[in-house]
Amino acid sequence: MSLKLVLRKNQFYVSGTIKLPSGEKIRLRRATGYNSAQRPHAEKFLGELLISAMDGTFVPHAKVEYISDAVREYTKRPATVLSDTDKNFLARLAAEFSKTKLADFTLRECVGWLNTMGNKPNTVARQMTSINAMLNYLESIDYPNTPTWR
Repeated sequence: MSLKLVLRKNQFYVSGTIKLPSGEKIRLRRATGYNSAQRPHAEKFLGELLISAMDGTFVPHAKVEYISDAVREYTKRPATVLSDTDKNFLARLAAEFSKTKLADFTLRECVGWLNTMGNKPNTVARQMTSINAMLNYLESIDYPNTPTWR
């Protein structure tokens, strides 16, 4: 197992390969959620990944199939500091699109729903930024089937 901490854009990422007890090798790239001033926390995150791989509890990807799963993964990530506005908006997004698969979520659906709320353009832009941040996070943890329309 060769995992290392990589500093990119003032954020630590875990990068490398990991061998599961079953013998399967998995390429791993994960955001730790810690910045350059929080190296001890990032190292602890790396150690926890290694321990979980050795004792067989490692899950390669979180199960994110629906929009509501994506919102849950995004809001529980390490070092999350979301405003109440973003939390409430993402909760409404999860409630509205709870049965929509993430891979099937289109820009047309998203913008159509945002425009039905009667908000001003700056509010819609802020809400779209929250959605983009969630999708970027899923992409940073190498989740497959993340929409690329942003």
